[in-house]
Amino acid sequence: MDYNKIIFEELNYDNLDLIRVWKNSNKQFFFNQLEIEIQDQLNWFEKFKKIDTNTMLLIKFDDNYIGCIGARIINSNWDIFNVMNINKDYSGKGIMSYSLIKLFQKLRLIRNIPITAKVLKSNKNINWYLKNNFEIINSDNDYFLIRHKL
Repeated sequence: MDYNKIIFEELNYDNLDLIRVWKNSNKQFFFNQLEIEIQDQLNWFEKFKKIDTNTMLLIKFDDNYIGCIGARIINSNWDIFNVMNINKDYSGKGIMSYSLIKLFQKLRLIRNIPITAKVLKSNKNINWYLKNNFEIINSDNDYFLIRHKL
């Protein structure tokens, strides 16, 4: 796999609708499982972009969108969210794991604080997080709280 072909694009108005469509197609894996309307997505993005530490990276490989990964600071931790690999042709190729590492490098330059995520217990992708050096630090009724091991 030639990881040099991976391109990261910051979420912007031109590509904003991609993640709305992706989330609506995979809503069973997210806390908010309601259909996201265009105006709701726009309202969310307006608030999201006002905080300079918020980031949402769209991942491209060979001019194909592969997915996205977002990060924001919550409770003095980087919170990883909206991790989606939507292109099944590139599933299992290591692109998302590589992208996660690159995101972490960027985040630690901004602020070196713990990296966590909440993953629904019904989301079978918890194993991907564990494989990528996360550990479960708490378990709620519906989700696992996980932290990246430094």
